[in-house]
Amino acid sequence: MKKRRMLCALCLLLGLMMLCSGCEKKESADDYLGRLITRAKENEGELQSVLETGIADAKSSNDFVIDFPDELKESYEAFLKEALNQVQFELNKADKESNDTYIIRVTYEPIDIAATTKETDAGYVKNISGTDFTTEVKNLLEEDTKLLSNATKQQKKSRTITVKKSGDSYKVSKKDITALLQDALQGYMAPYEAVGTVFDFRDFMQAYLDAYFKGDTERYCMHTGESAEEAAAWYEES
Repeated sequence: MKKRRMLCALCLLLGLMMLCSGCEKKESADDYLGRLITRAKENEGELQSVLETGIADAKSSNDFVIDFPDELKESYEAFLKEALNQVQFELNKADKESNDTYIIRVTYEPIDIAATTKETDAGYVKNISGTDFTTEVKNLLEEDTKLLSNATKQQKKSRTITVKKSGDSYKVSKKDITALLQDALQGYMAPYEAVGTVFDFRDFMQAYLDAYFKGDTERYCMHTGESAEEAAAWYEES
């Protein structure tokens, strides 16, 4: 009799446990997107894509020949993490577009990093005397990080993000997340561009001198876009 009561109690306990497990709240599409944004603020990998895209865009728009040093990436991602934590994101409840597709409107106030750091960056590059590009950018990032708590903010804006159901979870296009974070961090490559402009000009002047006096035109061609034949002809005439 006693064993029967214990067995009944055990069955009841197991039943309650199964009932409770079935009542656990499942993650919604907007919860999932919110978790991705939180991961980005903790620099769990999302900012790497933001930086890589920024490097490519900055190099193209400034015609830089000098490369972005690998040893600078960790410091720059740390700077972006601090900047992103100044941005508040508001997520609307997901609108179900189809069985496996949800649309979520995200509202945020972008910070303008270029405007925030403009004065400090301009003052810093005027006094650059060092010859190590990585060190100079790191030093400037340290100064600019101090400004982020009072960053200049732009007008509030919003954009939609598509979230797709994937098994028991969800997925978002990496391109969409990167674009969202980039838009929230306006002008985030400004410190790199400020120092890069100085060092790229130095590199051009050295390349010009090497081409003019030594006939070594390889780097000169990289800066000017001239072919090796055109540069060689210029050297012969000079």
